[in-house]
Amino acid sequence: MGAAIALFASACAVARPPSGDAVRSDGTRNAALWPFSVTSPWNMPIGSGAQFAGVNDARNAELRSAGAWVNAAVWSHPIYQAEASDPIRLVGGWSGYAAYRIPNGAQAALPNGGDMHMHVVDPTQHWVDEAWDMTPAGGGNWYTPHHVRTNLYGPGVGEGGVRAYGGSAIGGLIRVWEIQAGSVKHALAFALPPDLMRTGPLWPATTEDGANNLYTGDVHIGSLFAIPGSVNVNALGLSAQGLMIAHALQDYGAYLVDAGGNFALSAEPAAEGMISGMRNDISALQTKLQIVTNNSPYAVGGGGTRRMPLAPALR
Repeated sequence: MGAAIALFASACAVARPPSGDAVRSDGTRNAALWPFSVTSPWNMPIGSGAQFAGVNDARNAELRSAGAWVNAAVWSHPIYQAEASDPIRLVGGWSGYAAYRIPNGAQAALPNGGDMHMHVVDPTQHWVDEAWDMTPAGGGNWYTPHHVRTNLYGPGVGEGGVRAYGGSAIGGLIRVWEIQAGSVKHALAFALPPDLMRTGPLWPATTEDGANNLYTGDVHIGSLFAIPGSVNVNALGLSAQGLMIAHALQDYGAYLVDAGGNFALSAEPAAEGMISGMRNDISALQTKLQIVTNNSPYAVGGGGTRRMPLAPALR
């Protein structure tokens, strides 16, 4: 009877994102909510050595020429937390198959969101199974052209990925808990129209779109943009949400990770009803961004003294 009740409860459970405190009472980070190593480019603040190309640089002009948006309900990245009681599902397609626990009721990003990403944190909260173009395959199993298991304690880059740049799909994602806390303490991810991009990935990117023949602009995938420290973001007349994003863009910057229809940041789908302020302000912030020309694995964010303290350690 007890086993039957447990199976019924698992079958009826509602798929949910990771929860809890992003920073625990002992000061350590919850990797499911705030992932990747302290030295990951996603977590490293801009340094005092950062060199900016200048507002009139062609790459900055091209970034400013795009429409501006924040994706959430569509074109985004739902993240679910798997439990040990969740069923193991077969996931895969032409690139191979994997088997991992997926909560019943989990859904990919809305079909009119194109890429239909879906990401599942494993019960240990040490790994996230990331997948692109996830579609039900019958019997509770899933089809995807591309799946990657990402180490939440690793760098989040350089180890493969299901976004065009070749790194973690959840790197740079604006999470619901961050909006609720009013602070984003990591670099953001953004997309640009392909006609503004140029072939040849820059670190931390390792790959680019298969349709890179559409890259006819000047901005390489992997490029880091930030608001220079000389800009007083508090004087821009932004909403509270806009100011939160402005500080993230100034303190950590944003990496170009994919092609899309706009200059677009990404928030979790569950944030759709929470981001009107940042959507209203994103165009104003776009005009303040400049490319960082000396970002590298040896001088992340330009090196030098960091604008912000490093992220807490993972446990």
